[in-house]
Amino acid sequence: MRFRDGSLDRRVSLISLLAVVVAFASGFIAQWLMALIRLITNISFFHRVTFAAVSPSENHLGLSVIIVPVIGGVIVGFMARYGSKAIRGHGIPE
Repeated sequence: MRFRDGSLDRRVSLISLLAVVVAFASGFIAQWLMALIRLITNISFFHRVTFAAVSPSENHLGLSVIIVPVIGGVIVGFMARYGSKAIRGHGIPE
């Protein structure tokens, strides 16, 4: 299909198709990431391996619940220090 001014050609169609493929892929990756967050939340706060959606506020750890985010921060700190350079910085602006 071609418009009278020639604005729709094979290249525009290819780029549009690629955009649709990237959109579907990013949607699936986002769903996978959400499942991973649910899994780590369940393991950290409830000591069970499941992908069920739960709130960390419903835990029964008592005051030891303070240790869970500290351990997560230490893990991320080691990843930033000794891992990939891509994790360093201030997020999107960099």
